[in-house]
Amino acid sequence: MRVTSTYGSVITVQEDGAGASVELANLLDVDSLGQVMVAHFVVRRQQSDTATVEVRDFDFKTSEILRYDLSSTRGDRAIVIIEEAAIALVSPPSGGVLSFDSVRVLDCEVRQITVRNTGDVPVLIDSLLRLPKGVRAISFVPPRSIPRRPGEETIVTLEYCPRDFTQFDMLSIVATTVPCWRDDSLRIIGKGYAPNFPLRITTDERTPASPQARGGTLGDTIAIPIVLDRDVAVTYRGQTYWLMDASFGFRVRWNHTMLKYLGLTPHLSHGFIRDRFDFPNQLQLHVEHASLLRADTLVVLQFRIAVPDTSTDALIIEPTHPVQTDSLLFLNVQLLGSTTPTVTSGKCGLTTVRSGNSGFIALEPNPADEFLRITFALAEYAPPDVRVYSTRGDLVLATVVSNHDTPGTHTVEVPIGHLPAGIYRIVLRAGMLHDEGTFIHLR
Repeated sequence: MRVTSTYGSVITVQEDGAGASVELANLLDVDSLGQVMVAHFVVRRQQSDTATVEVRDFDFKTSEILRYDLSSTRGDRAIVIIEEAAIALVSPPSGGVLSFDSVRVLDCEVRQITVRNTGDVPVLIDSLLRLPKGVRAISFVPPRSIPRRPGEETIVTLEYCPRDFTQFDMLSIVATTVPCWRDDSLRIIGKGYAPNFPLRITTDERTPASPQARGGTLGDTIAIPIVLDRDVAVTYRGQTYWLMDASFGFRVRWNHTMLKYLGLTPHLSHGFIRDRFDFPNQLQLHVEHASLLRADTLVVLQFRIAVPDTSTDALIIEPTHPVQTDSLLFLNVQLLGSTTPTVTSGKCGLTTVRSGNSGFIALEPNPADEFLRITFALAEYAPPDVRVYSTRGDLVLATVVSNHDTPGTHTVEVPIGHLPAGIYRIVLRAGMLHDEGTFIHLR
């Protein structure tokens, strides 16, 4: 209890199990029609109730002469009616579930909840808290600024407009803040969905699932386009929506003995492409902030045909990062890769050179960059001598291959990294043996 007085000072307020004792001091010019003091009580139980308040046992003290006999002063008794402020959900009921089920991205659905004033005093049903992402209150009937008397109801309309495929299950709160805070709760559940949208990254827009073979002859430079097989858009209710500000990633792998990577040329109109070449045969590509993606070329890769360990292989495209966007994700994009056959044919018999039972067996890799690995056979004991000539006939490299002079098959590596790029003739001599071959040096 708290006590205030406009005629004097409140000295003490002592509460016990039987009530409270109040001492006032310095009371001056007390008006018999006025309030000597006001007692303020706090309701301990949050419910409707009645209570009796009785004032008794007066004791007056003064240093002045009392002009009146106050010994017969009597107290008074009052009945205090405690009124409760309360609200409750009616539909769905308190603690119930409001379900939006599955709502397609690009769509919106509405649901209604009914809240009743179940207390004894008017309240303002004006607050909704902890609504799931994408859910908002679009109307209060009557408006939230109009108090609802006991027994009256407010209908709140909620709208859910999903922006992605998130599923939610959240305990939300409806509340009144006037005359005091009272609330009730319900679960709101639902999810957004979008139709599956297969999107293939390929090298052939005409037959994207089974691309035609790419390749060429030894030494050729070829360009391989990386394309999308369809427009990343959807027409819904007569309107076409394009995916905006999208990002995704994929990698390209190939046989590095067949194809030597030279570089790329981006063809993306809205957005940009980050690339990372992982030597010797993998390229990581990441499309970022791309909009208006069409069935068109993303990027063109350039390769040079080299001498492979097999004449037929494949260029493989694999998704690495799913489609993400800060914009409206109205499609469940499922990235698909592809496998493109790669073929190569030799030129001038450069891959393998043979001469009877001795001589060159293989020159590899061909083309080569830092080292050329030579496999040859000897029919007699003789120290091999290797010489390399340019196309003009200049001797550019000569070396004696030691420890490889016995009959049989031998393999040695010849360092050629210092030579300029070009075509070279290599000559092997050992005793009566004289054999020649040709290789390409790339830098």
